[in-house]
Amino acid sequence: MILDNTYCKGQWLDQPTITFTVDKIGNTIKKNSQNLSEPVIYNNCSVIDRKNWSCMATETNEEIFLKDGKLNYGSSVHKDTRQISRLKWVQNRLLKSIASRE
Repeated sequence: MILDNTYCKGQWLDQPTITFTVDKIGNTIKKNSQNLSEPVIYNNCSVIDRKNWSCMATETNEEIFLKDGKLNYGSSVHKDTRQISRLKWVQNRLLKSIASRE
């Protein structure tokens, strides 16, 4: 899961699920998201395996990489975005639900 800080209320908002498909032979990464009509293709990537790769987005000149399964960005554009485990996301949702009932 990916969360974004809104700065308005200091709360984190859910972002659409992003799926990366790795082609180790072609050194490409395909990014699919619920809010994208067409997948984004990253070419000329450095692919070690499905949990360790890096690419440079040519249109934005931004580095995107996965290290040990954790998504990272090389620029400060996404500094207010963080990735959490599905379990942590479910726990957050449950706690938020309990807090709203009180």
